[in-house]
Amino acid sequence: MTFMNTKAFFYIILFFALINQSTISKVKITGRVFEGKILKVKEVQFKDSSQKNIVVLMKTPRGHQEMIVDLGDSERIKEQAQTGTKLKVEGIIIKIENKEFLLAKRVAVGKRLLKVNKGRKLRRP
Repeated sequence: MTFMNTKAFFYIILFFALINQSTISKVKITGRVFEGKILKVKEVQFKDSSQKNIVVLMKTPRGHQEMIVDLGDSERIKEQAQTGTKLKVEGIIIKIENKEFLLAKRVAVGKRLLKVNKGRKLRRP
């Protein structure tokens, strides 16, 4: 993995810190669908919850070279979220200072469709 890929992946940590502290500014939110291949997988625990979510770095063929995606609860998606796995993800794109992150609502892996992030809500300042 190149330096830029690693650097981009760390922006997700900043993203979750901003959400947890309710200090989001300059945020644009839109819904979209992306298909791609998982490059890297990380488990993230939120400050306001005991829940751990799977966050992946996904390479997409359409427009975005790499996308950081929160796939939701680790118990429901962990087995499917492996490096090299192809996904179709529907969710909400959150843009913070020219960096985009996708909060997944539905994830398709092969013929299996999972609803994820059912309990997570974005808090606005």
